[in-house]
Amino acid sequence: MIQNFTIFLLLSTALFASVSKNVIQNNADRLLIQVDINATSEADIQPITFIVGFPTDELPVTRIQFLNKSDLSFTPLQNSESDFDWINQQKLKNLETGTIQISPRDNSNGYYQKIIITLDFSITDNPFRNSTKTESEFLKNRIINWETAKSWMIKEKRASRKIATATDGQWIQFFLDKDGMASIPYTALS
Repeated sequence: MIQNFTIFLLLSTALFASVSKNVIQNNADRLLIQVDINATSEADIQPITFIVGFPTDELPVTRIQFLNKSDLSFTPLQNSESDFDWINQQKLKNLETGTIQISPRDNSNGYYQKIIITLDFSITDNPFRNSTKTESEFLKNRIINWETAKSWMIKEKRASRKIATATDGQWIQFFLDKDGMASIPYTALS
């Protein structure tokens, strides 16, 4: 009986705990993401990360709204972290990207059930191209705003082929029918 109750309790905890994300707006000017959290364990209040594609190498204007503060039903093992931080900015497969990390924790023993992330991108006149099949396969499940970011691929600057010129002087070419080299068979070595 106790074993069945324990299994039921574990399953119900797993079923009702959730961290879900919903992209509300995704266009060239703005990305709006809503995160809903129903925390029942330490794993539910870990910092959330998203990789975001940018049209330029500048970080977007970032606004975070923390809504619906709630107390935790357990004592967290880790200290609360800052509200958000850009932890990485790099070029991935010819797309400028950044990784934003958001902590749902507050400064006390609580967390926020709803987080709304608004990113306003800077407008640029840089020439872009659409993504290739290889770039799409690599990035489509990694970049949260991929539907917009796939048209922000940086045009590759192709290097012109440099013609290698030989040094000045007189060049001579030899054709050898026999080079006089001999070989020793393996059986003769032992």
